[in-house]
Amino acid sequence: MQTKALSRRQLLLGRPDPASEPDASTSLPHTAMVTEACLSRRGVACRSCDESCPENAIRFRPRIGGPFLPEIDETLCTGCDACLPVCPVGAIATRTNGLEGGNA
Repeated sequence: MQTKALSRRQLLLGRPDPASEPDASTSLPHTAMVTEACLSRRGVACRSCDESCPENAIRFRPRIGGPFLPEIDETLCTGCDACLPVCPVGAIATRTNGLEGGNA
């Protein structure tokens, strides 16, 4: 039997069993979002946030003529904020209750 690694969210919320996923009542109140200050959006290759995301919620979409562009899958983002401190230009923000711009 192969066991799945625990996410930071499962550890923080005290759910060591991967089958006991949190419901909406225990969800963290925010998800991450990438702002226009992102280095990749300005033509500089950077994937720091992708490498730090324990849930693999940040993916980079290929584009012609420049670095890949970051996209956050909000269905996978747990709001753990692991991507915030690793961004060299502070281009990751949080979105609270589906609204943009608020750092929760």
